[in-house]
Amino acid sequence: MRKLPRRELLALLAAGGTSTGGFAAVADGGRSHLHPGERLRITGGGIDGDGRPPASASEWDVYLGTTQTGDLLPFVSTRDGWRRHGLATPSMNTGHIRGVADYVVRSEGELERAFENLSAGETIRIDPTNAPYRTTDWLDIDVDGVTVVGPGVPRLLKPADGANVGGIRIGHNAPCQDVTIRDVGYHGNAKNQDDTAKKLHGIIVRDASNVVLAGNSVTRTHPFREHGDGGSAISVERGSANVRIVDNRIREYGDRGIQLGGENIFVSGNIVTEGTDRPIACDLWSPEGKNEVANTVIITGNIVGNSHQGSLTGIASGPPGATADGAHVTVSNNIGFGYHKSFCHVRGPGTVHNVTIRGNVSVQSTEGLRTKNTTKFAGVAIDPEQGGRNITVAGNKLVGYSRHGVNVQSPATDFEVVNNILTEAAETGVRIKDARNGRVDGNTVTNPGADGILLDDAEAVSVRNNRIRGATLPGITAEGGAGGHELAGNHIHQRDDAEPGLPGVLVGSSETVVAGNTIRQTGDVALLELEAASANLYANNRSIGGEADVDPVGNPWRIRSSDARVRDHTPAFDAHYGVTPTDGEVRVQFQKPYVRHPKLSFGRRGGGIESIRYRTNDDGAFVGATLTVGGDSPLDLFVESP
Repeated sequence: MRKLPRRELLALLAAGGTSTGGFAAVADGGRSHLHPGERLRITGGGIDGDGRPPASASEWDVYLGTTQTGDLLPFVSTRDGWRRHGLATPSMNTGHIRGVADYVVRSEGELERAFENLSAGETIRIDPTNAPYRTTDWLDIDVDGVTVVGPGVPRLLKPADGANVGGIRIGHNAPCQDVTIRDVGYHGNAKNQDDTAKKLHGIIVRDASNVVLAGNSVTRTHPFREHGDGGSAISVERGSANVRIVDNRIREYGDRGIQLGGENIFVSGNIVTEGTDRPIACDLWSPEGKNEVANTVIITGNIVGNSHQGSLTGIASGPPGATADGAHVTVSNNIGFGYHKSFCHVRGPGTVHNVTIRGNVSVQSTEGLRTKNTTKFAGVAIDPEQGGRNITVAGNKLVGYSRHGVNVQSPATDFEVVNNILTEAAETGVRIKDARNGRVDGNTVTNPGADGILLDDAEAVSVRNNRIRGATLPGITAEGGAGGHELAGNHIHQRDDAEPGLPGVLVGSSETVVAGNTIRQTGDVALLELEAASANLYANNRSIGGEADVDPVGNPWRIRSSDARVRDHTPAFDAHYGVTPTDGEVRVQFQKPYVRHPKLSFGRRGGGIESIRYRTNDDGAFVGATLTVGGDSPLDLFVESP
């Protein structure tokens, strides 16, 4: 049975004089009322003329009407007058209908004529019988309200050999809106296009708004395996807004899978694999250095993997003159796999603001990468040259990345790296370099090849409540920069084969608070302060294991600066057990100099303390004490900062 275009079907119903019967009203969009002075001829309701139609409180009467210009419109009679609607029966719905269209395409000629003659509001249905359709020109949509429906055949459209064209362009020649492309398959026929032809994308959205791209499949875009000028599957360019890209299947694409340069874009449910550069990118990059970036984007629930030259997702800073509040991008609940650089790379010559990377799961392999310089990449890399603010990396699971788990290497501010699970990073679990006023909280870092968490030339970073196990270097390192950090409430479990002198926490920064941490050590040193550090506070830290746990004379706290304040550690810092008097005196050398008069307390007091004389160095710092005691019984002495 031949499929009827929408116009023929509605005309057939109108000729039959159909009224209510089995019809129901469904919203159909478009204009709701007649224009002033416009005449409507009603077929099916017994009304012919101007004025208000009859309306019943108990039922809606459905009519088909023709205007003076020949438009065929379904209407209902209501208390408020004529209202335009679609028609729904048990077998059809003219508001949203498959198989009923303004054009039903069955040949290349019909396909190209349908696109050439498009009018606003029309629907093209592409029949699968004669697929693939070998196109010789781009298929352009430059009017409003167009819907293109395919049958879900992967190779429905395929450019002819040497045609040097891509697939469908929306808003290329004129702005348009309310366009839907659904279930259309596109094969770029890359091997049979000229090398000089560039950027033959599958679908381009250039100057359009309210666009839906759903259920489409794209593969082999031309040029294939060429970054910058290559063919991407879907390209949303700077003049576009309010675009939904959902449930598409993209593989073996020439450059990028989905690249975005517009605003208010939703990307979800897509499977994008086996490509050259990024499966999903929030920018349009070209070899000439031009860079269009997307603004206000949600990327969620996609499956992405196997990118020969790129990261799986990417966010870039805006072009010169972009507003300071650019980006506004959320990357959430996606799955990454296979060979690729980073799972997400935030980069660019400018600033990037208001980015959230949350709830993603990704495992990296480097076998299959085709990069020029290195195969070492972080799971999430944040390195815009001018920094940015409000960047959050939260709740992700990143496994086996060839460099760091999360790397913030930028003068960014107000950042968060929280509640991530970072497993077997080849280097550092979380690396923060040159950033300030941030938070590293609640992460689980397991078996990193270097430090668990590294603060390098950073400032005012709070590192709290992290669990770090099996780091090759210190569990937490803070060195360089202005300091002002807080390292608190962390749990560190050293490797069983750690070097004896490897500290659990290494502090080379100043004005840093190190408090309430638990360090399960296998070597001799729980915490080591470097000479460059100053004015730090160490309080309530606990060391378990190591030599100090079995030998009370051993001390796991290696703190040397005279202005460091040390309090309430377990085992105690600067503790002197079983000191035996000689000729009525006990001479004690403190484990660190004290700028201010230290506080002494005692366990066993021997025969009693008669007097205390403090010794100082050339700088006036207190470095020891001589106690006059009664008797020759041993005593225990504890030294604490005031």
